Amino acid sequence: MREKLTHWLIFSVLLALIPIAFNFTIRITTGSPVTIVSLVGKGELLIIAVTISARGLGELLMSDTERRMTKLILGGMNIILLILGSLWFGLISAEISVEKVVVSGGSILIFFFVVIISGCCIILPEV
Repeated sequence: MREKLTHWLIFSVLLALIPIAFNFTIRITTGSPVTIVSLVGKGELLIIAVTISARGLGELLMSDTERRMTKLILGGMNIILLILGSLWFGLISAEISVEKVVVSGGSILIFFFVVIISGCCIILPEV
């Protein structure tokens, strides 16, 4: 279980965050201000969250665990977050005027929940 979770954490979550880490590196190298808004204010974290959510959902659907109720709850929550993140990023991408502070805070919150729920999806078949 630990190995599978560690594999997922490194190769799905941390590697997905490289564009944000690169953005951070560019900003500190060029002397630009580094804020949460400057790093994730355009919805970048939403795309990452959607990808992680899809991976967790895929793992859950392929599992043959007998825990139907847990599987139903985790799968439903994952689908809700996946749809919410996708639609919200679509809205942001439409280049309408958005509050980047709201986008930053909301995308961090969605990312946090996605990591927790998808992590549970990854380990459920192992328990």
